[in-house]
Amino acid sequence: MNRQELEKKHPQLLHDLALWMQHAAKSVAGDKILVSVGMAQFLDESGALNGPIHAPGNNAMGIKAGSSWRGPVVDFKTHEVIHGQREAEEDEFRAYPSLAACCEDYAHILTTRKVYAPAIELVTPEVRILRPVVYHGPVYEGQEMPLWEAYLRRIALVYATNPQYGADLIQIVRDLELLGFELPGRLT
Repeated sequence: MNRQELEKKHPQLLHDLALWMQHAAKSVAGDKILVSVGMAQFLDESGALNGPIHAPGNNAMGIKAGSSWRGPVVDFKTHEVIHGQREAEEDEFRAYPSLAACCEDYAHILTTRKVYAPAIELVTPEVRILRPVVYHGPVYEGQEMPLWEAYLRRIALVYATNPQYGADLIQIVRDLELLGFELPGRLT
């Protein structure tokens, strides 16, 4: 799906989503997350690219409740890749008062959990996300790629069980031209 098709299906979504993610990037994450990557994850996890947004409990990011979550939860079906096989399962997910609150929690999770540190450490307020970096990590060790792509691949390694998740998100960022929604100064 390209950007025009998405905007026809969900006329206000990209605008609203950009505002929510930009707010989360500035106020919650201290400019340490990339807006375009969060937007791609929202669009993928919510199913917005294939039909109506699926966000029970306003959880459009697929954030599981886990044992440390003390807030409201909602049960819904998801798919996980287990031993190379895609399997349906039902799990507890965090529930939010709004989609914007879900985006804020996403930013908080990425900036406070150690498993995301290799991605978060790539981003500084003056970073230019198009500059090439040498990737250090599984699968792509030593390959040069744009910083935004290295960041995305590091997030994808721990965010989802689907081994294609990173490639899927990269395609979404490119097809929908999401880099244009980054915070001012990140692209120049």
